[in-house]
Amino acid sequence: MIHQSRSPLYLVAVSLLLAAILGGCSAMPTYSVRVENLSSKAVLAQLERRPSMNDSMVMDSARVEGDSVVQLGPHEAPPLERVYIVIKSTDNGHSLPESHKIRRGSWVVTISDGSINSWGAYEISVRKE
Repeated sequence: MIHQSRSPLYLVAVSLLLAAILGGCSAMPTYSVRVENLSSKAVLAQLERRPSMNDSMVMDSARVEGDSVVQLGPHEAPPLERVYIVIKSTDNGHSLPESHKIRRGSWVVTISDGSINSWGAYEISVRKE
């Protein structure tokens, strides 16, 4: 029986590949959101994690004045928990907050004044950075 040994270069390449794969799989995903409020009204922005259907935990929050930008995060959350960016009106307690589910990474939320044809006081767009 002939025994062939692996070359040192092969072993280094396999080790680097394994390190890259394992290093890329973070145990705790990180989330961050830049909130750009281009509207004329202040809003409350919250970064929430939801471990169950009836439970939510605020990771970060900020009042975002009209024509200003606020950064939420970065914050870590367990891999199987859902994470949402929630936008609430500060001057209308009867309006429902808007929730948008996000995945790990950096996101940008842009808030603008609602159009004359919309029911809401503002419009929200969410995009991956």
